[in-house]
Parts: sequence; structure tokens; C-alpha cells
Amino acid sequence: MLGHQRRYSMSELKKKIQKLDWQLTFASYYFCLFLIPTVFVRKIKKLFNKTGDSDFKTTPFATITVPIMNMYAAFERLLLRFIALPFGLSLIIVVRKPYNKVINQGL
Repeated sequence: MLGHQRRYSMSELKKKIQKLDWQLTFASYYFCLFLIPTVFVRKIKKLFNKTGDSDFKTTPFATITVPIMNMYAAFERLLLRFIALPFGLSLIIVVRKPYNKVINQGL
């Protein structure tokens, strides 16, 4: 979708945050519901050697699917206020730089 090539696992990002000595405020996966369809689409694309394309290009069904996906994304954002999701397509992580490091750097 955005064209990023680097993939991180939750544990990889947590280790990087720990090395920086930053405080992890919140960590969760995002787009939980889209994981299974995306894996399915990627497997099908791999079968037909179509790995370079976006997983969900605009299709004739976009007028139906895009509003549904947007509503689900809004629901999931609301849900993330209360719980962290155990799996998904993306990671969302909020960190805080320790206060003493901010003071020492004169910020």
C-alpha cells in the first residue's frame, strides 16, 4: 500500500525501543480483520507470479469495499483505545523519550 519494504515484528521493535532506553507507552497490531484475506491474496498472487502488485488494488468492487474497509478501520481505532490487538497487518507503537534525556539535551 505505502510501498515500505522493511517488515518488523513486535518483538524486534520492542528490542530497538529498549536499546534506546525509551519508555513503551502502547503497542498493538492494527488491521486485525484484514490479516486472513491479505495472506490469502498474497498466496494466490504468488501462485500466479504477481508479487509486485499492491495486495488490494482498485477493483470494480472498490465502491463497495472501500467504505466497508474505512468503517472497519474506524471501529478498530476506537477498539485500540481499550485493548491491544494480538495480530494484524500493521504495528502501532507509541513511545516516550525519558524526561531526563529531554532535559539533558536542552529541549
